[in-house]
Amino acid sequence: KDRRWHSKDELCRQIDRWMLQNDFKRLGYFSIEGMNREELCTYLSQDRLLVGAIRMPIDISEPYVEFCFSSGPSGQRGGVGNPPQSTIGTTDGVVGRYFQWRLSDDLSLLDQMHGAARQLLQGHIATPVDPLRIAEFFEEAHAYEMACRVASGGISQQEILEALRRQGVQPTAHQVAAVQCQWQSAIQDYLLEFSPQGKNCLVAGHQLLIVHDGSYVNFLNSQLSQLLRHSLADVQEIQLLRQQLDQLLDRFPPRQAISRFFRLLPSACGLRLVDQLQHPVACDVYALCISDNFNEESSVDG
Repeated sequence: KDRRWHSKDELCRQIDRWMLQNDFKRLGYFSIEGMNREELCTYLSQDRLLVGAIRMPIDISEPYVEFCFSSGPSGQRGGVGNPPQSTIGTTDGVVGRYFQWRLSDDLSLLDQMHGAARQLLQGHIATPVDPLRIAEFFEEAHAYEMACRVASGGISQQEILEALRRQGVQPTAHQVAAVQCQWQSAIQDYLLEFSPQGKNCLVAGHQLLIVHDGSYVNFLNSQLSQLLRHSLADVQEIQLLRQQLDQLLDRFPPRQAISRFFRLLPSACGLRLVDQLQHPVACDVYALCISDNFNEESSVDG
């Protein structure tokens, strides 16, 4: 990553200067993938207990800052941050504080955030961070959050509503569904790491659908409706199958509903069950295979 990244924006330059003047060492730059791609410039305090980061999501014009620390061996984190869009509440095992103000309005917010992070440190046993593993520090935190979200069935509608209202947004059903689909995609990416068969299908160019009992109905409906439109020409047949899908999702938990729907589909749809996982959560991995050269031997049902 270009080490002059922070100089591209005056606010980033000011934050960088503050970090260096307050005993933080600049470690480097990297990108993280997730629901929203972000560029990060990372720092480590002199005592190696506090990680600082300037974070720039690609869809947000202003960077934000977080100070965080490691509070457990499995990715648990604590810290403070001021993302412009208030995030979903923290998972169990994570402690933190959200600052709603922008640094462009008042740079002294950095002093408040740093002080709050140090106060959190005093109440928890923090592990020194290896500066050579700073990327893993963030990757482990992401994996921990995904594991917690999967175990709890994903993100509740109430959590989404509260997060949107904190942004001053009066949520609509469409906005809630959009956030749910974003989280479903992020959880699916996390679960894919546990399925070599699924990853092979992805490399081969096939779309994947991972179904667990925390899957959002809107997401499943959208993905399977797209499959039907791609693979079937008969409009009436598509409408009938979509009606059957709606009925099954109303009557059964997601895994059972999609398993039953799978058996109703004509072979032309190209839906294949390629893997079934029990860890970190019971789920079924389907490949949406439009092409004719899909390897039947890789199918669980084949």
